[in-house]
Amino acid sequence: MLQNNLGAVYVFRVLGKRRDNLEQAIACYHEVLRVWTLEAFPYQYAKIQNNLGEAYYHRLAGERRNNLEQAIACYQQALRIWTLQALPQDYAMVQHNLGAAYQQRAGEADQENLNLALAAHREALGVYTFHAFPNEHRQVQLECAETHALREDWAMVHEAYLSARKAEDLLVALGAGAIGHDAILKEGHDAAARDGFALTRLGKVEEAAVAIEGGRARGLAEALQFNTVDAQRISDPERRSRFTETHQAFISAQAVLQASLPKDLDEDDQRQLMLQHTAVYREAKAAFDAVVEEIHIAQDPADFFIDTLDSAKIIEAVEHCGQGHTLVYLVATPWGGVAVAIHAQNAGTPTAAHFSALDLPTLTDERVSTLLETRLADDTDRITGGFDCAQRGNTSELLQAWPGITFREQAEALHNACIIWGHTGTLDEATQFVCSVPELTTLINAPLATLSDRNGALLQDTLSHAVLQRELQRCQALLGEGVLQLLKVWLNNMGVTSLTLVPCGPLAAFPLAGILLNDGQTLGESLPTSIAPSARSLVLAVLWAVDDRATYLLIIRFAQEWFPHMYDEAPAAALARAQRWLRTVTNHELQTWQAEVPPQPKRIDKPVMAFEAREGEYALVSPHQLVAVRGRANRFDALQAEEIIQAGVEEQDQDFHPYADPYYWAGFQITGW
Repeated sequence: MLQNNLGAVYVFRVLGKRRDNLEQAIACYHEVLRVWTLEAFPYQYAKIQNNLGEAYYHRLAGERRNNLEQAIACYQQALRIWTLQALPQDYAMVQHNLGAAYQQRAGEADQENLNLALAAHREALGVYTFHAFPNEHRQVQLECAETHALREDWAMVHEAYLSARKAEDLLVALGAGAIGHDAILKEGHDAAARDGFALTRLGKVEEAAVAIEGGRARGLAEALQFNTVDAQRISDPERRSRFTETHQAFISAQAVLQASLPKDLDEDDQRQLMLQHTAVYREAKAAFDAVVEEIHIAQDPADFFIDTLDSAKIIEAVEHCGQGHTLVYLVATPWGGVAVAIHAQNAGTPTAAHFSALDLPTLTDERVSTLLETRLADDTDRITGGFDCAQRGNTSELLQAWPGITFREQAEALHNACIIWGHTGTLDEATQFVCSVPELTTLINAPLATLSDRNGALLQDTLSHAVLQRELQRCQALLGEGVLQLLKVWLNNMGVTSLTLVPCGPLAAFPLAGILLNDGQTLGESLPTSIAPSARSLVLAVLWAVDDRATYLLIIRFAQEWFPHMYDEAPAAALARAQRWLRTVTNHELQTWQAEVPPQPKRIDKPVMAFEAREGEYALVSPHQLVAVRGRANRFDALQAEEIIQAGVEEQDQDFHPYADPYYWAGFQITGW
């Protein structure tokens, strides 16, 4: 028993090397099998074989194919005891694991292993039914979809994702829109977007758009509708009373499902209690649905508790933005990407509102994952860069995973490891840059524990900015030519005049409208581009912390560009012009820059500029250096701001563009409108 528990701990252990932990787990499980034999302890024998199979499935040492063969053999041994008749839940669990192993074993066009995987999936689904095990049912259906995709059977892919999405709906309902939805998000699969991709393979672009939109913020929309429904709109008193009663009973049943189960119950008792709670929930939901249906039949009122999404509603939203406008969903999947577009009618052409799709073969999940995170291919699997850490700003924490008591020692340890493994990472490149800044020499050579909060923050901010700068350049290379350039040409050829871009899943993390393309323009400059579905309200937001001066300049320029035209122009067009101005403005032009707002009486005697020391502290705030520090919590009026912007530019290269780096302008985007 102890060896079994120890093996399980090693499988999930965070400390140490993943490879070594899995080897320790395998050794523990083999040791257990010396005692828990098939003859003496058949149930425990099957349990260890299943655990051992999972360890081999995830094993990093040895050949991948050999490990999969070992995993499959272990699962088959477990099935000798865990049969469908004797132990159906355990049987389904092993079949689920076996299907995943067969899928991984399948090479290109390996129909035999894919068929074996599907057979195992079907066996698991025979137990993991929609109503009894919605979460497990969803997971197996997702794997079925991926297996069918490897066979390029897109009709079956769609059917599997449709079943998975129905299970998602039930999970959201069982979790009152929160717990169930969290389980879905943690799983990491976007069934709606992938279903949309499958539908485009079948030529059903209109259905694909509905599927993708239907998966976006569905749980939140349903929860808001449920919680804000107004019973007073029901005119019939008796019907109103029954609605209120069943509505409250439904809420109570959901609350019971959300409550934690007693910890003193074993797994079987917890399952039985959960089934009882689920039965009460279903009964309450059925009563609630019956009253709602009665209200619909009586049309009391006609639009009560109705929120139907279809292609007509999506077209209506797009046409609300004007002629020539297009809404584009951008989706990445394991098998490639797709842009699904909904076009409003264009005054210049006789074409009515319609749907279309553009294949983007290079936009795969693998490429997006590489953009989000890079890791060293050693036993430690440490993070060496990625857009995720650049946005989080936790680069200093990642550097501290390397040995050394000073910034320079940690940077050298990281750099040497990258050289040994032939790896390129933006964290390494950024730390080398920081070490090359002469003004920071004292700080990077000092023990980190001795640095003041201010100096420590300076190092952190400088490193974070350097990583972000390099990640933006990497994103530009990987997303620009193969994705956004193709999208731009496609949209221009169709006469699109303005665009609402909806990046799905992890793609929403990237400044897609602000990536500089080969022609020297961004997508936002070529087509006024807002992010997310259209609405007559807007937020000008930024995807990362930006230097205060650059932020001020861009906001003022945006106001100057848009306010005179705010009733006849989309704000995204003004933002694109403001971004272009910021990245092309020279020091010479900044000498005479004016905010063009009413002057305030208060002025400052000496603006903060360049590199200066204050009571032993350091600050790098000059905009011409690619080292930025945000906020000293100061607030300035317009004249003060002008002086700060203009200060020091006379001594700089007059033709230099101090804000050309994408860090300063690419992260700003319009949400809404």
